[in-house]
Amino acid sequence: MDVADAMTPREEVVTVSLPGTRDEALSYLQERGFSSVPVVKGTDTGEDYRGLLSREDLIEQPEEDQIAMLMGDVPTVARTASLVEAAGVMREAGVSPP
Repeated sequence: MDVADAMTPREEVVTVSLPGTRDEALSYLQERGFSSVPVVKGTDTGEDYRGLLSREDLIEQPEEDQIAMLMGDVPTVARTASLVEAAGVMREAGVSPP
């Protein structure tokens, strides 16, 4: 099984966009009960993934309002990567599953 087989369909993924504010992201996190939300930026060809914004990011930086300054970098793998490979990347980076 590869990552694409386990991914949530794009139309069901809740994201916040750059530029954006803390309040926008916080409302998504609170409304949906999520602990984090992917950050994307619109391009001429669609959207590019830019990072992940978590509740911890918001708590650790209470004075920052811009999502770009709050979000963290998260390792990624290709859609064709195996789930075992993805788990290894997460383990190496110390990232917990959602």
